[in-house]
Amino acid sequence: MPRRKHTKSRRGCAECKRRHMKCDERHPVCIGCSLAGLNCPFSSSAPSLPLPSTTTTSRSSLVPSSTTTTTASSLSSDDSPYQRHNFNDYVISPETSTPSSSSNFQITTTTPITSSQPPLTVEHYSLQHFTLLHEFPTLWSTTMGLSPPDAERFIQLATKEAYTTPFLMDELLALLSAHRSTLPDEPHAAWYRTEATRLQTRALGHFNARTASVCNDDDDDDCLAVFLFSALLGQHVLFEAFSLHVQGNLEALLDKFVQCLSLHRGIAAIAGRSWSTLQTLMPFGRFGTHTRESILQAAPAEGTECDGLLQRLAGSSQLSAPSRQACCAAVEVLQGMFDAQRAPEPELRRIVAVQEWSVRVSGEYIGLLARRQPEALVVLAYYSVLLYRARDYWAVGNAGEFIIRSVGEYLGVEWEEWLAWPQYVLHVSAVGVGTPYE
Repeated sequence: MPRRKHTKSRRGCAECKRRHMKCDERHPVCIGCSLAGLNCPFSSSAPSLPLPSTTTTSRSSLVPSSTTTTTASSLSSDDSPYQRHNFNDYVISPETSTPSSSSNFQITTTTPITSSQPPLTVEHYSLQHFTLLHEFPTLWSTTMGLSPPDAERFIQLATKEAYTTPFLMDELLALLSAHRSTLPDEPHAAWYRTEATRLQTRALGHFNARTASVCNDDDDDDCLAVFLFSALLGQHVLFEAFSLHVQGNLEALLDKFVQCLSLHRGIAAIAGRSWSTLQTLMPFGRFGTHTRESILQAAPAEGTECDGLLQRLAGSSQLSAPSRQACCAAVEVLQGMFDAQRAPEPELRRIVAVQEWSVRVSGEYIGLLARRQPEALVVLAYYSVLLYRARDYWAVGNAGEFIIRSVGEYLGVEWEEWLAWPQYVLHVSAVGVGTPYE
């Protein structure tokens, strides 16, 4: 087969030539070196952007201190796909495959981090990354369920912290890249999706490489960075799980979602240990008006969406007492989410409820869901009504409808009565009867 003709870069930088890559010859830093995190020879005669500081204090880890987190993508720069593709080469090749986001969730191993392992890289950020930062206010103002003034204060606080915390900046840009990849008119969607995975991998590597420590009131800066990182990561991994619905694979989605729930329990632990500090640093929104106990405590139910499910769970003979209690507790929290959607300004709570329920479910319920316990799957179908009502949110999409229908097919006719209400919600919406919150 004859070789494909290509145009050589005769004035490319020495670094791209060494790696046998086509250089775009852009000054003062070519895109190939920028994306690979290398010092471009072109920059020797021009000032470069400063790198984020790599000197950080000890950080809390979302995994036990005796373990390390690895992903399908290597954390070392030698294996980075961005040393083999520059931005333009990647997006003009429709046959280029992108790594599945489902394979890039953190995997806990028993291998401790040692000094003999390859160091984590700190890369220059390109113009594409700085462009993404301008989208942060629009994206996050609805995600946190804050009023416009409080949302603006939160965004300023998070952005300022990210400028001095490399792993926080990486995860912020990863989330923004993931969002950009979902825009229907984005011509470089594949590149942004892959970049989101790469940045998340690097952020997790930097985060978990720090000495494990517990946030406390004596380490305000560390505590804030860890909480903000956890909040951003929580949104990102939910997106990765829910985006699997396009593959039509319920098993893959459930596996990923179980991992998400476990991660969110870590987020809740981080916030709980440092609640008083966070209230001082963020005296607005729910931090400024609620105690941790008042948020975790389920409010008295006002609606009736989950009444039938609670009655069926109480009479189920297939569940042990602890399992029944875990399912009922998850449903009671879920009823609170439905009640909140009928409160004033329901739009502020519509998206927050998606993540809040995942933070508050117990480890017992997560285990039941991992084992595909039918009652736990029914509870998930009820939760998917929240997802269905938030289907215009970029991180959710059509995941809610997919889960409700797929769980029904998975469980079969024996469980039709248990799933009657979620199925009814889909039917009512399809025929255009009622409102989204009825």
